Amino acid sequence: MSSRQMTVDHSKPTVHVSTLHISSSGRVGRKTLRINCEVLSPAAPSPISNMPDSPAAPRPIDDMPDGLAMPHLLSDIELPSQSAPIMDNQKKKKMANTTAASKLSDWLQFRDTFLMEMIRGYGLGDYSQVMDCATCHSKNGRFRCLDCFPRCPLRCAESEWNGTFFKKKQLKNLGLRVQLGHGGRPCPCPVAGPSDFVVIHTNGAHHVNVDLCDCGSQGSQPPHARVQLLRMGWFPATFERPKTTFTFELLRLFHNVMLQGKTTLYDFYHAILQRTDNLQLEQGIDRYHEFLRVFRIWQHLQALKRAGRGHDPAGSAATSPGELVLECPACPQPGKNLPQNWEDAKSEDRFLYTLFLAIDANFKLKQKERGLRDIKLSPGWGCYVESSHYEKHVAAYKKEPEINSCGSDHNAIARANMSVPGYSVNGVGLSICSRHCIIRGNGAVDLEKGEKYCSMDYMVLSALAGVTVPRVLVSYDIGCQWLKNWQERTSKYEDDIQLSDDVKLEIGIPSWHVNGHGTYCRNNYSFNYLPSVGQTCGEDIETSWLQTNSLAPSTREMGSGARKETLDDHWNGPLFLKRFRDACVMRKKHAEAFEAFSSTFKTKTIAAWTKMVEEWISDRTKPNPYEEPVNTTTLQDVHLELAKENAEAMRNGALASHEVSLPEFLIKGLELEEQQRTLRNDVAQMKGKQQSSKQSADVQEKRNALFNHIQQWRNVQLIYMPLIPLFLPSSIPISLHDSMKDVAAKELRLRKAQAEESLEAIRRGRCMITGLAQFKKLNVCGAGNKPNTRMRTLYDRLQRRIKQAANYSGSESEEPQATAAGGFQPPYRRF
Repeated sequence: MSSRQMTVDHSKPTVHVSTLHISSSGRVGRKTLRINCEVLSPAAPSPISNMPDSPAAPRPIDDMPDGLAMPHLLSDIELPSQSAPIMDNQKKKKMANTTAASKLSDWLQFRDTFLMEMIRGYGLGDYSQVMDCATCHSKNGRFRCLDCFPRCPLRCAESEWNGTFFKKKQLKNLGLRVQLGHGGRPCPCPVAGPSDFVVIHTNGAHHVNVDLCDCGSQGSQPPHARVQLLRMGWFPATFERPKTTFTFELLRLFHNVMLQGKTTLYDFYHAILQRTDNLQLEQGIDRYHEFLRVFRIWQHLQALKRAGRGHDPAGSAATSPGELVLECPACPQPGKNLPQNWEDAKSEDRFLYTLFLAIDANFKLKQKERGLRDIKLSPGWGCYVESSHYEKHVAAYKKEPEINSCGSDHNAIARANMSVPGYSVNGVGLSICSRHCIIRGNGAVDLEKGEKYCSMDYMVLSALAGVTVPRVLVSYDIGCQWLKNWQERTSKYEDDIQLSDDVKLEIGIPSWHVNGHGTYCRNNYSFNYLPSVGQTCGEDIETSWLQTNSLAPSTREMGSGARKETLDDHWNGPLFLKRFRDACVMRKKHAEAFEAFSSTFKTKTIAAWTKMVEEWISDRTKPNPYEEPVNTTTLQDVHLELAKENAEAMRNGALASHEVSLPEFLIKGLELEEQQRTLRNDVAQMKGKQQSSKQSADVQEKRNALFNHIQQWRNVQLIYMPLIPLFLPSSIPISLHDSMKDVAAKELRLRKAQAEESLEAIRRGRCMITGLAQFKKLNVCGAGNKPNTRMRTLYDRLQRRIKQAANYSGSESEEPQATAAGGFQPPYRRF
């Protein structure tokens, strides 16, 4: 740029040109010049500008002074203030007309037309008036070929041999012309379509010459171009003068691939383009944004078609809330799959009419706060609730406190008010049929923060709208807290979401999550103990997150409407692949397991247990048969009783024979026996193995310590048992018990407590081994040494604890002496 001084006339409009320059010293600077320019008069209107939807003709720009004609700097030019509002308005209008949201909004007026044309393709279509065979024309046709040339002209060759190699050619260059409107037959009045018409198919992108039908029928106007394309199986990207289409086959293929493999549209689209030009040497066809819009419409139309909305005279706009979701065919639905007079069923058959519901929240399915303008094609028609009403409800009740009165801490309650910065949605709440894992209509909500009660309440009430079965059992991992104040909370909600008074709501905690709760929750809310639930586990809702978690990186970037419709499609789409044939196989398997388990008990025992269960089901105040028995008498409890009795005897004037009391002497004797058994087990574990010097030294030190303890105990034993050099009273002959009845009786009480504690330790150890086996089956697979060795080490450790806990077995050999001494007949049996 010239560095000469320029005279600026301030009476004329000016433009400011900013440039970067580098000085001789290497410094980077910016220069701004003000340049006079003339105010332009409006150019004469061009004929093309009067055509509908044509872009405005560009205005000429005056020549700039020498050295200033830099096109790459035009973006930095500041136009005069008087013309800025005009340019801003034009720019905003153009941008508003080209956004995806506005084009989707424009498409809504054609929604029913598109839906009807898609359904039309499943019938005779263009052949409704021509039924003769396309070959012989003498008989009616019965079969339709989907891959023949008239119906799929994009499968023909696109390469020409030039003497050296096959050179790519476009279909239009080969002379192909596709006639629309007559099912591939000639048209008497064809009209040439756009010259730059593009069709994207499963084998790539094609430039095609198309001829529209202009003949009409019985004096009526011919179908619009968009209708003729739909009847050809080509989905138009625009709706007035379409120039780009996507074949139905392409859309079906991507729909299946997306649902099965969670493939993104970006990857699929560019894979299709690579089939046309893998090296991308030629100028590519960029229709990515058009593909996004078309496939979103395709998803929406597929949902409407599957729900039967194309056959409703009221049109798709009359779709009811949640109507686009497939209803579970196995759940009780009065008037559909229940027998007549089902309300009068016997009490033992009423469980058949229970609706099982599972609810949960997922905090991976977030949405970023990007300020995108989007519209909803199916507001509240699918899995999601209608947004405006739900947002008002949450805004009114989101400050309600979340109180945890359970014995365990739950993240769902602790994090109810937590949110991630930069995200407008922090998670999703979902409700499904817990028996068959099918999403409920209006059974999904977005969570602004955490798993708040007001959000989950609204979701459950929306999912149960219209339900009239008398019993609904809800599975929820924090159900013990959620149902506690259910009536109080829901009584404040709007009348249009209230549950019927005839519906009784019960709660259960899923089988895996219940292990994280306290004893009360496990005994009262576990599906293993609830009546009339069968083998329901309540954890099936976790499998639904498997289908959608891989979508999180994509859906978090979408607009609100596109995100909800995508999740709706992934939740609702696989339901058409649901299979119920596994029910027969599992029923047989469970029946065999039940019979094998029952055969291990006597008939009287089973009858007594059955009676206990029936009494508990009818009256929950009765003893819970599933509650694990608690050992009420421990060794320390008996020690405390003996100490109190000894204190009472001393107050009555009895003098102690030694500074070590008799109860303390007996307790010390039992501890020495325990140490002897432990040492014996350790030595048995090392038997037959090569021992190191350290191992031998450790064993010898234990023996020395035990010997010293026994010597100290014998000094006290000489006072209480002068005739017995080593053994406890239960080991001496019965003829000598008369001299130490009191000592033998107290030992017997301690033995009973020791046996109770040992049995409790054995029960607990067996439960831990069972859980360890289940964990290995589910989580430790294969034959690797590392995981299997660790599991085996844990198993052996638990087995040693169980074996050591069976210490009362060592005193059963003295049972006759104990019985004779104290009249006690222990109810314990040998293993």
